Amino acid sequence: MTVFKIDNIPEFSKKDRIVVVGVIGKSPYRYPNKTTPLLPSVNTDENGIECHWDERRSVLYLHAVTYLDTKQLAKLAEDLDENSKSTEKDADAAHWLVASGELAADSCRTIALLFHLCHIVVLSHPTPVFDLGYLQLFKAIDAFRTELSARTSAATSPLGGAWESHGRACCPRLVFHCSRAPAPLCRAPAALKRLEHAVEDQLYFILRKARIITNVCAKSLFAIPKNEEFVYINAENTRGARDVGALVRGLIERCAPAPAPGAVPAPIAGVTPSSGSVRATFKQFLQAHIDLAFGEGFDDNVGKYAMTTSFFEVSFEIYFNEV
Repeated sequence: MTVFKIDNIPEFSKKDRIVVVGVIGKSPYRYPNKTTPLLPSVNTDENGIECHWDERRSVLYLHAVTYLDTKQLAKLAEDLDENSKSTEKDADAAHWLVASGELAADSCRTIALLFHLCHIVVLSHPTPVFDLGYLQLFKAIDAFRTELSARTSAATSPLGGAWESHGRACCPRLVFHCSRAPAPLCRAPAALKRLEHAVEDQLYFILRKARIITNVCAKSLFAIPKNEEFVYINAENTRGARDVGALVRGLIERCAPAPAPGAVPAPIAGVTPSSGSVRATFKQFLQAHIDLAFGEGFDDNVGKYAMTTSFFEVSFEIYFNEV
C-alpha cells in the first residue's frame, strides 16, 4: 500500500475509476489507529491528511489526523504543561482555549476537505454512543463549505460536470464504525444486530432534527443510506499485535492436532470456542458500499419530490493537479 501526504501527491496510479474513502472521528485511548482494520498502521505524528493507496482494490483512503485523536490531544496537553510560564490558572486556561480553538479550526478545514474529495466517509468512534458534539462540528463544516462553494466550483470548473456545479464528485455517504461493542453483546450476534439497527434509527432522527441531512443530497454536507445498513459495531478484539495473550491463544489453537472426521474437537485450555454464526467483518461491510460506488453509484435522496442524482467518478490525480 502506497502512503503519502495530501500536500505531496505523487503519480500513484493511472487508473480511470477509483473510490475515495475518508476516515474521521476519535481514536480509542492508548490505541491511536482508528482506521483499524482498514489500514494496518498509521503515522500520527502531525495533524493533517494521510493518503493510503490500495492498488489492488482501486481505493484511496484519506485518514484525517486531528485533535479528536487521543494521541494528538494528549500531546497538546503535554506541550501546554511544558511551555507554560505562568503559575496562574487563568493564564493556563486562556492558553488552552486559544490552542484548542486553533486546533478546532484546523480540524474543521481538514474534515471539510474530506467531505469534498471522498465518496464514502467513515466516522470512527470508540463506543456505540453518539457524541452530540459532532452536530456542532458538522454545522460548522457545512457553513464553511457553503461559504467556499463559489471558489470551489471555480477551481474545479475545468473538470466539468458535477465538479463545476457542486464543487465535488458527489454527496459523500457517511457510515459509522464503533470500535468496541458492549461486553455482553460480543458473543450475541443477533442482539448486536438489533443494537446496530437501534443506533441507525437514533442517528437518523438526530441528524434529521438538526437539519444536517435533508431530502436532497446536493444540499447536504453528507448523506446516509436509505435502504442499506450504515452502522457497524465491532465485536472483535482490536488491541492488535500488542495483545500477547491473544497471540499465545492463537498459536495454541494452530498447533493443536486436527480432529478426526466427524469427531467433535476437544476444547483447548485458554481458548474460547468461536461462535457458530458468521458475522461480516468491517472490511466486508464497507466493501459492499464500495462495490455499489463502482457500480450504479449512490442514490440517497428521500422524499416524494427528491430528484435522482448520479454518482460521479473522476481521476482524483487530475483533480489534485488542477487544484
